[in-house]
Amino acid sequence: MPPKRKMRDDWLANEDFSPWLSRVEGDPEKALCNICNKQFNAELSTIKRHKTRKAHITNEEHWLQNREELRDHRDDQPENLHINKGVALATILMVYFIAERNLPFTIADHLVELCKVIFPDSVIARGSCLKKTKCTEITKALGKCVTNELVGKLKTHKFSVVIDESIDVSTTKCLTVIVKYYDFEASMLKTGTLELLNLYDNDTMCWINGGPFT
Repeated sequence: MPPKRKMRDDWLANEDFSPWLSRVEGDPEKALCNICNKQFNAELSTIKRHKTRKAHITNEEHWLQNREELRDHRDDQPENLHINKGVALATILMVYFIAERNLPFTIADHLVELCKVIFPDSVIARGSCLKKTKCTEITKALGKCVTNELVGKLKTHKFSVVIDESIDVSTTKCLTVIVKYYDFEASMLKTGTLELLNLYDNDTMCWINGGPFT
């Protein structure tokens, strides 16, 4: 008679099973579905078969719906709203720090985890999540906001334009459009980057013909 299988850690860590699969205390040869409250043999084929059963699928849908409703209720609490705003602000500041210092976006994969280790008692650090892809998209969004703010000022301020050709790391020839203007709010002369254009991109001609001021 072949020996019975026992629960394995990799089954519990599997994202298809982890939300509902757990051990049975005192019986390593059994597995427990927390959603259906049902025990069965700790065998991978049995676990997969249970996941496809109609009763489990229905129970899982109800469980997910209840979890979302509970999460929405928690997010509406004043304390959690304050934490969520803090997490959003911390994320933006970290992205701004990376972009301003021209650091590689891959550093985001490690920066947040480092903050969690350094500040283990911070709920904002624990709630933060930032990876390379997210960092890239937030940087693009922030760049558009900065450009729109700059364009808004240039519509009411006199300015001069400086253009220069450059080549980026991918050997793509670009045209850098820089503007100089006097900021009355800050009472100082400022320089800002208006656009970075690919010289051989069709969109460049559209930008030149239309421009951001039309």
